[in-house]
Amino acid sequence: MKILLTGSSGFIGQRLRPRLEKLGVVYDLKSDLTDHISVTEEVKTVKPDIIVHLAARTEVQESFYEQITFTEVNYVGTVNLIEAASKVKNLKNFVFASTMEVYGWQPISDEVEKNGIPENFIAFDENTQPNPNAPYAVAKYGCEKYLE
Repeated sequence: MKILLTGSSGFIGQRLRPRLEKLGVVYDLKSDLTDHISVTEEVKTVKPDIIVHLAARTEVQESFYEQITFTEVNYVGTVNLIEAASKVKNLKNFVFASTMEVYGWQPISDEVEKNGIPENFIAFDENTQPNPNAPYAVAKYGCEKYLE
């Protein structure tokens, strides 16, 4: 099995790569995600069975000051990879790492609080309404919607 991995030098990528290597041959994406032609050519050359997409700019606070860069890398880069992947005949799976940041601030229950925590507090899950409130989160949520 051939696995194309983006973000292999990141926190998750470094730890996931050894596990992926047990499943098959792992190729690191070398192209700049924002370069559609290079990404398409590299994906076409590798012909992966699986793509695991972890690469992203992740500094949430910085995204408020570098909106264009975060949009280009995180959203446009992901769209480039998705479109390249759509042309691979043997592709079995495309794994995209999003972020809990897409849920943003959520309303807190009106329940009485004890030590600052609502008594009936329930953690959010995938069914919680997204509320992205940082350019980083908006780009990631856009990727989720594009994949849908």
